[in-house]
Amino acid sequence: MDKKAETAKRKIRKELAGLSFTEKTRILESLRDRSLAFELVRVFLVPNPKDGIQDRDHVNTLQRESQKYLNSHLKGGPPNASRSALSGILSGWISGAGRKVRFEIQLDGESKGKEISSKEELDKLIGRDQTPAAFLRALAKP
Repeated sequence: MDKKAETAKRKIRKELAGLSFTEKTRILESLRDRSLAFELVRVFLVPNPKDGIQDRDHVNTLQRESQKYLNSHLKGGPPNASRSALSGILSGWISGAGRKVRFEIQLDGESKGKEISSKEELDKLIGRDQTPAAFLRALAKP
């Protein structure tokens, strides 16, 4: 770790040590609320009706794994291998003719969604340079 990062880390630790118990509790509660908010983001694998997918269990398993990696990705923290795993699963899924991926987010009791059907669209949402915050902003757009 470089000196700048080490100095910044020491400064943050010193500031946190100076906080009251109430202030620390408020920070922890806001982090908990943020974590709960991530549970309101869902991913759905949409098959092509002409695809003839016989194994619904396989699709359900892929969808559960995608949701698990999406939740991990949104919680962030480098290195974010969960983003890579999510991208791999979803890229493989949409490579099938006519298949789509739908992301949904609950905001103020309203559901907003984005459906994608190409690798390019997927990269714009969760590509290598995309942050969880950028992903959430893209989903929240009308």
